[in-house]
Amino acid sequence: TNLAVINQALTDARYRLMTGRITPKEFGARLESAAGAARARETDPDRVENRHGFATMALLLVLAALVAWLAWKKTPKGGRRPPGAVGLEQSSEHLGRLRPSFAIGFVGPALLLFGAFVILPGLASFIWGFTRWDGLGERTWAGLFNFKWLLLESDVFWFALRNNLFLMIAPACVVVPAALFFATLIHRGIWGASVFRVVFLFPNMLGGIAATLLWMSAYDPHGGLVNTALVKLGFESFQGFAWLSQANLYGALLPIYLWMACGFNLVLYLAAMEGISPDLYEAADLEGASPARQFFTITLPLIWEVLVISAVFLVIGGLNAFEMIWLLTSQDPASGTHTLSTLMVSTMFQEFQVGRATAIAVVMFVLVLIGSAAVMRALKRETVEM
Repeated sequence: TNLAVINQALTDARYRLMTGRITPKEFGARLESAAGAARARETDPDRVENRHGFATMALLLVLAALVAWLAWKKTPKGGRRPPGAVGLEQSSEHLGRLRPSFAIGFVGPALLLFGAFVILPGLASFIWGFTRWDGLGERTWAGLFNFKWLLLESDVFWFALRNNLFLMIAPACVVVPAALFFATLIHRGIWGASVFRVVFLFPNMLGGIAATLLWMSAYDPHGGLVNTALVKLGFESFQGFAWLSQANLYGALLPIYLWMACGFNLVLYLAAMEGISPDLYEAADLEGASPARQFFTITLPLIWEVLVISAVFLVIGGLNAFEMIWLLTSQDPASGTHTLSTLMVSTMFQEFQVGRATAIAVVMFVLVLIGSAAVMRALKRETVEM
């Protein structure tokens, strides 16, 4: 375990040495410091150094505030019944007349499979987060140690969380407007619309791994398509520019996300737009409404629910980002380039700390659950009937 921790310190120090940020003497001092910390951990395995107490408190307060806000929003105001309550009661009465054996025959197999392959492993993972286990030997109870170590002591965890927050917010802010813009152009009948539908969906046909390898080649500092094109355009400072270095990696991810996610979201938005009655646009034309006004008063309100679902998918995808980071860092991320998913895999299969890795998974689950619920609630509008 401690050898794996020292290996992470070696990866970080080697990156700083190769980029000229530290001297060889400082390189050796960093490794000595990591070895000293590993020896201290051996003598007192339950010790947790409080390095990130303020950040931990801030994170917990934000999550608690979001939960309280969601609960407050969920509560009906002024004793009013929530929309759809009557329909739900009627459905419940109808279901109550069904024979239990008849209902179980339909639902039972699906519930059994879901419980065996989703619920039980999830509960087991939650329990493992409170243990020390290398995956082979005996499990020992550790209480909240894994969570305290992650939140209070681990620098890498906070680097990973920061990177995930970037991937949850920045790609959505770029992909949603771009996909909506192109979907609107195609819906309006731009020349070559049928060709553009296929072109924008092409990255999804490649798959994540193939597309990432393609971009790795494009971002090659020496002879890659991106640097070559920029130098040809007169930007000489990009000669040999290292896009995939620790300092530049996450900025370089935005074009990749835009290229890979734009097509899928474009198809979602376009399908929603084509479900809008043409009579609404004809009536707007008769009233003299401009295309921009029609977009904001007709198109956008009627496809809003699709936009919300798309944004939630992008947020969840940003939190679960793994294969792209893992490949672009040659399966050896430095501390500053980790995401929670790569940190979890590294902790599980390189450090052999199953308990700590499952604790990371539990934290990810909580963030996905609260984050997606908050996004859906914040963007929720009253349903527009056509």
